[in-house]
Amino acid sequence: MFLYFSGTGNSAWAARGLAEATGDRAVDVTGPGLVSAPDVTSEERVGLVFPIYTWGVPEPVLALAARLDPPEPAFAFAVCTYGSEAGNALDALGRAFRLDGAYGIPMPNNYVMGSELESRAAALEKLSRARESVRAIAEEVLSRHGGRHVDVGPLAGLKSGVVNRAFNKFGRGTSSFAVTSACDGCGLCARRCPAGAIKMDGGRPVWSSPSCLMCSRCINGCPRSAIQYGKGAERRGRYSLDALLAELGD
Repeated sequence: MFLYFSGTGNSAWAARGLAEATGDRAVDVTGPGLVSAPDVTSEERVGLVFPIYTWGVPEPVLALAARLDPPEPAFAFAVCTYGSEAGNALDALGRAFRLDGAYGIPMPNNYVMGSELESRAAALEKLSRARESVRAIAEEVLSRHGGRHVDVGPLAGLKSGVVNRAFNKFGRGTSSFAVTSACDGCGLCARRCPAGAIKMDGGRPVWSSPSCLMCSRCINGCPRSAIQYGKGAERRGRYSLDALLAELGD
């Protein structure tokens, strides 16, 4: 079983590809209403698939991991997706969840709130390599090869420690989100927000929580590109995994 948490679709894509390659199933655990952990007592393998956020594991994934109890014969593992590196994020996950194996998949950058997106060519090249990584990881999982195969990058302790804590405290405020006149009130952002931080008020989305996960699902997934985040996002494009996959012929 592959349990996946995904904001813009990178980890969902990886989990589904892994499930298909291993003859297993992928289960979406992204929603904010998850109150109980899936039953994994009869599973041969139990994997958590998720993105790295500022060199850390998303809080909902850590909370789910602490509630999971894979049976001892099962192969328990993690697959994380990231733009360039994971830091020491898996150390925290390993304290909550038995890790017989851990694997990383570099994916195109989607953090449009705070950085430029990669060029189309660079994103397509990275995604093409990611397809190969999915196949390789599937073979590792099927053969139950353990160990950690994740790029931690330089200064991993600092990034997953001080930087991650500072971002979680000061960098996840929702006050910079805004909606333009292009919004048609479809409500997709509110329905899909993993943090449950968006409500509809008078046909317009309102960020009702002072902070969120900064997963970028709302801003990248708005069908009318009506969501902005400060001035920087106004001049940036939007990330679409589906568009990239279409160019690759998937």
